Amino acid sequence: MTTDVKTPAGQPMASADFLTGGGEMAAMIRAHDWSSSPLGPIEQWPQSLRSIVSLMLASEFAMCVAWGPELGFLYNDHYARILYDKHPAALGGRLDVIWSELWSDIGPLVDRALAGKASFFENLPLVTNRKGYDEETWFTFSYSPVRDESGAVAGMFCSTYESTERVLIERALRDERERMGQMFA
Repeated sequence: MTTDVKTPAGQPMASADFLTGGGEMAAMIRAHDWSSSPLGPIEQWPQSLRSIVSLMLASEFAMCVAWGPELGFLYNDHYARILYDKHPAALGGRLDVIWSELWSDIGPLVDRALAGKASFFENLPLVTNRKGYDEETWFTFSYSPVRDESGAVAGMFCSTYESTERVLIERALRDERERMGQMFA
C-alpha cells in the first residue's frame, strides 16, 4: 500500500514503513485508527514525527513523544510498562489527559520543552495514579524539544527511567543505618 507521502528521493512511501520492527507498540500504532486522534491520519504524519517515532520504537529505553498543539501521545514498549493501567488507552491520546494527576508538576516542564529548552531531572518524586490508586513514585527523565521540517518546535520527546524501586531501597538502607547507629550509640 502506498500513499501520497514521498521519500526524500520522491518515491511513494508505504504508510507504515517507519514502524518496521518496534515490538508490540509498533504493531499497535500500525493498527490504530488515527482519524479521530490529535495526531491525525498516519499517512499525513510529517517525516520529523515519523523519524522520532522510529527512533523511539527501536530503543531499549522507555520513551514517549507528545506531538502537535494537542500533544498527541505515542510511546514504546518500555514506556507501556510505566503506564500500567493507562496502556493501551493512552495511545494517541492527549498528554495532559493521560497524566492529568501529574499535570501541575509536569505541565511547566512540557511547556519548557515546547519553548525549545531541554530539561533533566533525577529521581523526581511524583504521585501517579496508573494502577487504580495514588502512589508515590520517582522518575529520572529528560524532556527535549522536537522540531519539524521548518525548524519550529512541534513536540516534546521524553526518555525516562522509573527509579522508584531504587529510591525506596536507598531510603530503607539509610533508615536501617540510622537505626543501627542509634542502637549502638
